[in-house]
Amino acid sequence: MSFTERLLKSAMKWTFEKVESPDYIRIVTNGCYSADDYLQVFTDLFALPCWSLGTAVLIDNRNIDLSTASTTGLLRLARGFLRFNNELVFTRISVLYSTEQALEIAKGYGRITDSRTTARVRRFLDEKLALDWLWPENAVAAETLKTNSFPPLIRSKAPADAIVGVIGGLC
Repeated sequence: MSFTERLLKSAMKWTFEKVESPDYIRIVTNGCYSADDYLQVFTDLFALPCWSLGTAVLIDNRNIDLSTASTTGLLRLARGFLRFNNELVFTRISVLYSTEQALEIAKGYGRITDSRTTARVRRFLDEKLALDWLWPENAVAAETLKTNSFPPLIRSKAPADAIVGVIGGLC
């Protein structure tokens, strides 16, 4: 295998999928992690015709190789991610990882960004938990169907949650 072939095989790649019912954008990454490539993922996301403020996002990082992640790279990614605050208003982002080690690296990154971003970001090992977190009302709806009763009115302390339901996912 040539150097170019090895480079192309290991380079970070990503795909987008618009999922409906409930509406969200699924991003699947693979290859070797790169801070610059990861920032490009968000630039590409915002250019999608179905993107709007508040659209829920699931990022599947289960096939990304984080062995190349460095503290310097994560700090560069954090600074870049925070520059996207205007585009991420009211957005919930679930990020999936395949190992505890990858999740710990991601949580370290989150300690830098989570309190400063306009997005609400959580990291998971389990896809069902990640999807349930994107729409907490889905868990309530599922319980309602099981019991044939109506749940009590739930009011969020975060006013953005009410707006997400109105503007989220309108593509």
